[in-house]
Amino acid sequence: MPSPGVLVFVMAHCPACVEFKPRLARVSGPFRQAGLSVQVGDLDSNPKVRALADKHKVRVTPTILAFDRHGRVHKREGSLPDAELRKLLDQIRR
Repeated sequence: MPSPGVLVFVMAHCPACVEFKPRLARVSGPFRQAGLSVQVGDLDSNPKVRALADKHKVRVTPTILAFDRHGRVHKREGSLPDAELRKLLDQIRR
């Protein structure tokens, strides 16, 4: 069974990404401490991240791909409010 995890696609010049990254770090802290992998992938500087984004048809930043333990991908586009982000992380962790 795959491990749950989250990958957030961002770009350095994206105002929504700049605003979202510190909130993501704050909100995801307790989930990371509980063992949930939460990674940020910069589309500007990493060709492997760009290839993965292309595979999942990422067209908006930030975009969150949350992988649950059953292998399903939950995709969210844009800067989520804290409550919605917590709900998604909690859903993936289970």
